[in-house]
Amino acid sequence: VRKVGDEAFIEELANSIKTYGLLQDIIVRPVEREFYELVAGLRRLTAIKTLGWITVYAKVISPDDAEAFAMSFVENYFKEEMTALETANAYHHLIGKHKYSVKSLVGFGLARNEGTVRRYLQLIKEPEVIQDMLKVSELGDSPVISEYHVRMSRTGNLSDEERVSVLHKAAREGLTGTQIMKVTTAVEAAVDDDRKKELIDDISFSSEIHDMVSESARTKRQKAKKDKPKAKPPEEPEEEPKTINDAYQLSVFDPDESIQSLRDRLSNIANILVLIIQP
Repeated sequence: VRKVGDEAFIEELANSIKTYGLLQDIIVRPVEREFYELVAGLRRLTAIKTLGWITVYAKVISPDDAEAFAMSFVENYFKEEMTALETANAYHHLIGKHKYSVKSLVGFGLARNEGTVRRYLQLIKEPEVIQDMLKVSELGDSPVISEYHVRMSRTGNLSDEERVSVLHKAAREGLTGTQIMKVTTAVEAAVDDDRKKELIDDISFSSEIHDMVSESARTKRQKAKKDKPKAKPPEEPEEEPKTINDAYQLSVFDPDESIQSLRDRLSNIANILVLIIQP
């Protein structure tokens, strides 16, 4: 399954084998005549070759092609030795050639869930230039373009050419997956091709792109708020007729009132009382 290796790791592994010996045998299976095919242990075998060893202990098994491939896949996958593209190609091989279903891959422990398998299979459909960018990044000491970056570049409705430019920008400026998503959103919202090119090529990921995305979100919120129907204000209750109790409440003394105002109020109360008492 694994096609590439880290030279520094191979050198370190070779030194370990030279000092302590081969602690875990490689696994092979017989093929035509007296030849054997390696099933698991590519890095160990590569390290042994650098030491100049002529012979090596190996465990010989005879499973069918699918089981052999799955065994190799499991060894590398759970040791986290496979790159994203190698994992994608392994899933594609098991499904296409050996008729595994996505569900069975999960059931056999070859994937965490069905979404993981489908996510990796998307890499097979990527343009060759994007796969090459991912491959080069994964061979480096610190990948600048990951499967997550490639996935986030799909969030906008961009052409393959525009996505490649965005990923080049991400590698150049060290953008995160979230920042790539914001760039694709800004490019998708650009009014013309010149503005798209300016966003991708000329402008670093800075406050400008961030502000464009924030302004777009703010406009959507304001529009939603404007379109929301206003609640009908509650109707005020009709005023009930005044009673003797209302008249009495008017006589409560307020120290801020003037004496004349107080006299006027008392006079009004007296008139109300006369009207009530009069037969």
